[in-house]
Amino acid sequence: MKKSLFALLFVFCFASNCSCEYDSVDEISEKIVDSDLIRAKQKALDAAKARGFQELIVLRYPEAESVREKVNSNQIQRCIFDYSISNEKMAGNSYSAKFSFRFDKKRVNTLLAEYGIKISDSSESPLSDYSLIAIYRADYPACQDILTSFTVVKFSGKRIVLKINKSQKSVLLKHRIRFASVND
Repeated sequence: MKKSLFALLFVFCFASNCSCEYDSVDEISEKIVDSDLIRAKQKALDAAKARGFQELIVLRYPEAESVREKVNSNQIQRCIFDYSISNEKMAGNSYSAKFSFRFDKKRVNTLLAEYGIKISDSSESPLSDYSLIAIYRADYPACQDILTSFTVVKFSGKRIVLKINKSQKSVLLKHRIRFASVND
């Protein structure tokens, strides 16, 4: 009884101290044929990690597109919180599966900072009275009603750039909408 209570307390304390936020990338399909099944499975996982990270950059961090191909496998691995495998099929020396990844936002931001790319988080305070900011494509549906009150400078498949002042930034911060400053 004591051991189970201690384990439950440990899990609760760990969970309450882990206030990480994640970005998910789902259903990355890979099919690999290699000399043996184990090697094919490892290559499929490695390829899915790379493709998942590239998709994450396109969807959530369009300003970081220049580093997509520069990041190595070990750097990507440090950003992954966890992953899952579904539709796994194995036959002889062939392996196919769908992978889903959860990337730790803080670790991704740290990695991008190593390449000189600073991503503003909604928890950071805005610096200027008037600026251009980018809202990422993945955030459009969640904040569409709020964004209609701002001046749109540019709209693309990757992002929407808004012209806003300091008081308008507080609206984004209040609704926990992620944005990045744009130097246009």
